[in-house]
Amino acid sequence: MQTTPFSRRRQPRSYAWATGVALAWVFCAAALFAAPALVAPPPPPPSTPGEVFQERVNTIESELANLLQRRTDAAGPALAIIDYQIDTRLVERWMLSGAMEPPAPISSDDGGPATRPQNEASASRQSAPRDQKDVDESLQACVALRVISLQSAADHVGERLQNFAKSLTPGQLHGLKSLHDLTYGLPDGATVGTVDDVSRKVATALILISNPNPVEIKNLPPMRPRNIVIATTAPTTEPSATRPPTIAELASLGRTLDISPALRKQLQSLAAAAQAPAAGDNASPDAEALYEMLSTSTELAEGLAHNTGVDAAARPKIEQQLTEGLALFTDVRTRAAGQSRVASLSQYRQLLMQLQGMRLPAALLQKLSPTFTWANANPDSGGKVLGAIEKYLQLCTRFDARKPIALPFAQKKAVETLQKQFAAQRANFLDDAAALGAGANPFAAGAPTPGGLVNRVESMRQYLDSLSVIEPSAHAIAALAPYRPRPTGGLEKRAVSAAGELSSTGVVNGRDAAAKFLADVERLARLADSIVTPTGLSSETIKTYAHGRLSAVDAQRATLIGSLASQLASGKEMEISDLLKLDTLRQLYDALRMAGDVEAGLAKAPSLSRWADWSISPDQLTALIVPYRDATAAAFDGFAEENLTPISRWPAIQKRFAPLLSLVKELGQYADQCKDLPVGQLGEFAKLLTPMDRQPFATERYASLAISVWQRAAEGTDTKVADGLFDAMLLQLRKDLKSPAE
Repeated sequence: MQTTPFSRRRQPRSYAWATGVALAWVFCAAALFAAPALVAPPPPPPSTPGEVFQERVNTIESELANLLQRRTDAAGPALAIIDYQIDTRLVERWMLSGAMEPPAPISSDDGGPATRPQNEASASRQSAPRDQKDVDESLQACVALRVISLQSAADHVGERLQNFAKSLTPGQLHGLKSLHDLTYGLPDGATVGTVDDVSRKVATALILISNPNPVEIKNLPPMRPRNIVIATTAPTTEPSATRPPTIAELASLGRTLDISPALRKQLQSLAAAAQAPAAGDNASPDAEALYEMLSTSTELAEGLAHNTGVDAAARPKIEQQLTEGLALFTDVRTRAAGQSRVASLSQYRQLLMQLQGMRLPAALLQKLSPTFTWANANPDSGGKVLGAIEKYLQLCTRFDARKPIALPFAQKKAVETLQKQFAAQRANFLDDAAALGAGANPFAAGAPTPGGLVNRVESMRQYLDSLSVIEPSAHAIAALAPYRPRPTGGLEKRAVSAAGELSSTGVVNGRDAAAKFLADVERLARLADSIVTPTGLSSETIKTYAHGRLSAVDAQRATLIGSLASQLASGKEMEISDLLKLDTLRQLYDALRMAGDVEAGLAKAPSLSRWADWSISPDQLTALIVPYRDATAAAFDGFAEENLTPISRWPAIQKRFAPLLSLVKELGQYADQCKDLPVGQLGEFAKLLTPMDRQPFATERYASLAISVWQRAAEGTDTKVADGLFDAMLLQLRKDLKSPAE
């Protein structure tokens, strides 16, 4: 079984962590029988990495004290072996101490703050106390994995040393000396980088001490998958249409614009000034300010060149104001005044940005150009007009993107009526907008107003929304027909009536109810189509996650859909509880498909023990998802037996375990690559040589540590502590793996 710094070791070892735990229980039991009234309850298990590390450090120091006492009576090969055992423990202790949280404060004799004594390494850090948040989690994860590899490699080498006890080679003696010298030169502070460096030196010394076959040691590979096979969102280069233009591009545009010679000259001067600091230091404040002004002023000049939102009388004034602002800006002594002049044109620039976002066709831009000029000249109402135009464009895009649908005569007639109504409002909107820009008298009868444009857009939205529920209804009713809703023909009859109400030109009180009915029919049909019984799964997966009850569950699915369709056909509201049950079943079927990937990952888990970034055994990994397995199977039983309790509980359990399932699935995709990595002594040497600083798979390293700490805490009686650790681990995995949030 693969081990962790927090689990019992399989190999016998005098300083195995489990030995300390076992001895503690022996002593506690003896004390219990000797003086039960005086025995304090056993301390709770550690619940943070620092506490676990401290527990191990305490054990190491006790072992060191024993070895140092034995050393005084040893000589020759026996002394060399004892020194080797001391040295490996000192390195392990340095790693653990460097990754521990700072000592907790305790009260001193005089009532002031004091520090809880620990060991020399922690005492050396007391002059610069750190908050627990300052402890690098990546360092703790790295150390936890390094300690496992160091312990295992040291065990292997220690066994070989026993065989060479009477005749150590010069190479072995050199390795022992290198390891011994290293313990006197360990860095004062630990980082992932320094732990990498020390691990590499320790591995080199252990290789010499073990006296392996040179062929075995040659070209040891990094102990992690060669490629990151999981699809990730890679950064992409921004398209030229969306990335910020370069200074050269802005300068080129400024030379081609149809603007006054004075404004063109100022743009070119500003471009030259911006180019100079950019060539030296792109990050300088001056370069940033010059580029921002060049970009803003070129954008304003381009709008003026196309007469966008300005009339013939206003354009020369704006050009002059922009020209003067740039002239003032180019001199550092008047730069603030220049910025103020250009900033006063912010309203016009905002208009240009809004028009750019609309992406109007050229013909429409020309037709509405007077309207934009009016909006710029009337800022109080201009925003309302521009907002109405934006919504108009969005609605027209939706309307034009609709695909032809074959409909029964009654629904087809309603659709044609709504299309004509939409088209009429569409044309009237443009006419009113153009008339508003042309300077129509707003006080004349029937004159266009900003509020009138908003009302026309709202009418367009209502017609389009009605089309959006009528057009899919025929397909939705056909999809529900196999479930035999009662009364027969009820859905069709209600759909015809609803379409007529929605297309009526008069005031119909039941319009909202009609729209809701058609939307509910489509909703139920989509839900029914989305619940597809999983196929291609192994019988073992179906047995484990569904207790083999898919047939009974599928029968309940059909009954539920038929019942809901009958409720709609008879004029009733759908039962929310039945809808929730169906949606949960959809999630259960999706989860069952995911279970196939999870079980495939678990089946490949043994090869993950060769991975330097992972330390959880297959049994530990399987045990983590057993509660999820049980809850999923109970939910399937609930559907088959019409027991609502496990069904209602399952969604929360599924959301909680989702990141863990994603992790197991990903691990399975890496497992095949791990099969080619070496095992045993060579594998542990290679793990120590594999760097972790700024390397991929930080999530796997974190999970290895978090799972181990949680399992250690779960040995205690305080379930709240263990549950808190488990939830914290899942929260971090959810962020790293981008799993659904709870």
